[in-house]
Amino acid sequence: MKTTTVRTQGSWKVYLSSTGKQRRTYKPDESDDFFVIDGGVSIYLIPYAAVGGLQAIHLKAYEEYRLPPFVGPNLGATSRSAAGRKEPRKDSARGRGGA
Repeated sequence: MKTTTVRTQGSWKVYLSSTGKQRRTYKPDESDDFFVIDGGVSIYLIPYAAVGGLQAIHLKAYEEYRLPPFVGPNLGATSRSAAGRKEPRKDSARGRGGA
């Protein structure tokens, strides 16, 4: 997986190389595809064969590998609840013999 927030010349630039002191391109046996998320949250699945050996690419040239937007289930209030927001208690005062 690769991500990018670098935008140059109207296109997102993504590095398809390892990070470290010296960048190294990936070998064919290290990756079949590159899963890329750009700064605008667009998603690409780019086959190694299309970019093999390149250290960096501009995603504008790879629009054919852009995936449709993903909208998952329960992205409303229920997802916030699942993330730790407290739900209203179901046992109200009336249910416990109160007022």
